[in-house]
Amino acid sequence: MSILDMKSQNGYLTRRRRRSAFTLVEIMIVVLMIGMLLNIAAPAFLHARDLGQARACVANLRNITSAKEQFALEHTAANTYTPVWSDISPYIKSKSAPLCPTNSSVYLLNDMNSYPACSYGGPAGLPHILN
Repeated sequence: MSILDMKSQNGYLTRRRRRSAFTLVEIMIVVLMIGMLLNIAAPAFLHARDLGQARACVANLRNITSAKEQFALEHTAANTYTPVWSDISPYIKSKSAPLCPTNSSVYLLNDMNSYPACSYGGPAGLPHILN
């Protein structure tokens, strides 16, 4: 025990109680470490979210393609015919037109000879497409 830990009271040296608390420096170090962990983890989470949204978009495009094919078989539509949502809505489970999960835009149906398209450019500037 050092002299700094002692306190004079009425001529007698008594022990001072030390509080067990965190110092400002310790709190700043913990906040800095949490910030560094977030900087490392955030891009991975954002990439996973973007990838999931792109996969959901491609799944919607596949469903629309299937609905267009069913409509074409049932109505003998020409390759140059461009369907509207009311044409293919009976072949899609949802009551409304599906939206791209990335930016909530409506898909472009295009003519019967080509795939539907998503207008979203994506992180790399490339639209979600069917391969």
